[in-house]
Amino acid sequence: MPATSQRKFQKNSIQGQTSGKTSDRGAGGHPFLRVLIIEDNAERIACFRAWKPGDVHFVLATSPGPALGIIRRDRGLIYAGVMLDHDLVEQSICASEIEFSGTQVTTSIIENFSYEIPILIHSMNDAKASAMAKRLISADFSVTRVPMAVLSEQRLHEWLNEVRENWRYLNGL
Repeated sequence: MPATSQRKFQKNSIQGQTSGKTSDRGAGGHPFLRVLIIEDNAERIACFRAWKPGDVHFVLATSPGPALGIIRRDRGLIYAGVMLDHDLVEQSICASEIEFSGTQVTTSIIENFSYEIPILIHSMNDAKASAMAKRLISADFSVTRVPMAVLSEQRLHEWLNEVRENWRYLNGL
């Protein structure tokens, strides 16, 4: 790992730790791959759950408020990956949440998560997805953009395989 990346990770890792609890283990004692999904559409959530491999544990935030809370609580390197939508109004808990979107969630990710966590932006809002990707890439995050209309089980599994490899590298597995 280059020295600059190492320094940046050390700075971010002070804010959070990797999870190694035995309760975070799947079949065969292997660690679950924790992936944060920020998505408000019930049909998309059902697809993700149907496509989920056995060693993956999804943590779901269905509106901006809970997403921001999870991100601020689980700082550093807790999640192996993040799946991010932009337009998050379908399951808003209160009126003030309507003002928030993936844009604010992106800011919180940059401020609280290690840049070494890969991000999959699956938003259908092309302009906003592009803006989120540019901001994340500017902060050294690895970003994959696949609009939900073209995201398939195979494509999700390919991304999760990349996330799995990255997580193993980061954790020396």
